[in-house]
Amino acid sequence: MKIRTIIITAVLTLSMVAGMAGCAGGNGSVSNTSSVSQVSQENGSGYSDDNDTKVLQMLDKVTLNGKPVVLPFKLSDLGEGYSFDKNDVSVYEKDGNTYAYTDLLYNNKMITTVSLFEYAEGQKTEDFIVDMISYSYLDDESVSEIIKVDDISGKNKKEDVLSKFGEPTNRETLDTGSEIITYETNNNDNSYVEFWFTKDNIISTIMIKNI
Repeated sequence: MKIRTIIITAVLTLSMVAGMAGCAGGNGSVSNTSSVSQVSQENGSGYSDDNDTKVLQMLDKVTLNGKPVVLPFKLSDLGEGYSFDKNDVSVYEKDGNTYAYTDLLYNNKMITTVSLFEYAEGQKTEDFIVDMISYSYLDDESVSEIIKVDDISGKNKKEDVLSKFGEPTNRETLDTGSEIITYETNNNDNSYVEFWFTKDNIISTIMIKNI
């Protein structure tokens, strides 16, 4: 969870700087974490109860701005109209690791914050490799469907997520009372789908990483 905590902090900071309206699902320290055991079956929604298989199924059903997207990706994978904000790449150094973030634009309008894999200073934007996409404040109706996972978006509630995907790998309750649920592969911290919720249990942030 250490690496993802750094990512979450950086992404939410960038989102607030960007001035997006609304309120994120969680702010504050983690007060409780629990792991859920998995069984190798399939639930009624067609998602496997085998943890790693389910995460891979979810990663295969991600849409960005209405079109399917598979992480990691480059600009050339997205089609016309997409670009990066090359003048605003934020780089964080921590514990010997480098984390780089920028905004993905569509027709020059910011649509999501992204994490860049193996970013190097001076790198051409066409060579950027995106391994994480995230959008916060999805409770804002105007942006609630930018990122979807099998049609689950910022319009949905926690019960919708659990009904479709089953029990998550991890659940975390923040000191605000809101919750984060995560579907992640067991062997590393690099493939996951994460949902943050408001205190009313509506999705406020979706974060997806795969490398």
